[in-house]
Amino acid sequence: MKIMKIMKTIKINGADIYMDGGSYGFWFDFDGITEYEFFIERDLSKGSEYGHLPPIICREYYSKNNIIKKLSWAEAQDFLSTINYNDKHFKKLKEIVNNNGNITK
Repeated sequence: MKIMKIMKTIKINGADIYMDGGSYGFWFDFDGITEYEFFIERDLSKGSEYGHLPPIICREYYSKNNIIKKLSWAEAQDFLSTINYNDKHFKKLKEIVNNNGNITK
């Protein structure tokens, strides 16, 4: 995928936790034209000790219709390995991805 190959040129535009209290995402672009979102959705099927569904990359914003790439945890870890962004939500997202979607205490 083109995005994965040019990840060193990514400009992060923001990161946040979603209103559901556990999904995380960050917004980035690499061409100055189109914004993308890296998103991990909270998995409520696991009960109160929830985790997250595998990451996805969407064009512009998270929507089932905008998904351009579904990532494995290993692909997501590789994608994030060279990206640094000084933001508490981004750091938590990266921690969750590095823990294969599981919440760390």
